[in-house]
Amino acid sequence: MFRKLISRLLGRGAGSTKGEETLKTPSDTSQADIETYYIEEIAASPYIKKSGRNTVLNDFLQKTKLSAGELLSLQEKKALGLNTRFKITRCQYDALTVEGVNLSSKRVLEAVCLRATFNYNRHRDIARMKGIGITQYSPMSCGDSRDCEWCASMNGKVLAIDVDFVQLIKENCTCDYCRCVVQAKLTF
Repeated sequence: MFRKLISRLLGRGAGSTKGEETLKTPSDTSQADIETYYIEEIAASPYIKKSGRNTVLNDFLQKTKLSAGELLSLQEKKALGLNTRFKITRCQYDALTVEGVNLSSKRVLEAVCLRATFNYNRHRDIARMKGIGITQYSPMSCGDSRDCEWCASMNGKVLAIDVDFVQLIKENCTCDYCRCVVQAKLTF
């Protein structure tokens, strides 16, 4: 059993010839790509205007760069009631709500991007585990002050591979973005 598992992890099935890969990772058609995760998180953010969603998506996809645009002048920031020490571009201001601008464009955009990226990676990792026959996994929190109570309580718990951890995060986590990772639980 152990030999078979290692063979599958390394991409070679029992009895396969060297270089022949039998392990199939999730295909692009069976799993949404990162862009879908970005779109979902951007739409869910109360700090991004509906009219600014495509601009933010293009920034995340590195088609444009929001932070490279023309900075608002000191007078413009004063007239808008913004903290004059914040560096904010016109594109960022146009894409974010007033609350988002006041929180800091960097903080808002970073949290949305990281939420989407972590969720994508968790789904991909769980799909890979499932693909090689692993039946359980365990979340691992970072264990620092940025973890919410729920994330800390999930550390080390064993979950069935069919449990959607990303959905649990959406329902329970209160962090800016959940930094938990998932580990395969192997039983011998």
